Amino acid sequence: MDGGTVRADTLERMAQEGKIHIKTFRIISQLAREYADFPFFLSTRLYPESPFAKVKHTPGELAEEIAIALLEMPPNSPAAKAARGARWTIPLYCQPVHESLKELKLGPYITI
Repeated sequence: MDGGTVRADTLERMAQEGKIHIKTFRIISQLAREYADFPFFLSTRLYPESPFAKVKHTPGELAEEIAIALLEMPPNSPAAKAARGARWTIPLYCQPVHESLKELKLGPYITI
């Protein structure tokens, strides 16, 4: 038996594209009950992905226009489909991400 990890939606997408037979995979510790509304296989907690941030020299008005466009983007729009993203939302609590990185000694915590 081999093991691995992939981003949520990868197995479903690859099966839809005919690249794999999804029934040949076993999801370890599937969290179906905790995330009943989540449409993909899942074996870990969900973490925020692809945060949107403004750099210092970006005009505030432009950043606001982009933020509004992202928040109002319908999930079935061509842009959302191309990005394979469910939706954009307001900033989320990211402390669990930092705690995981600390425990694994990764990213900014590699030398701690």
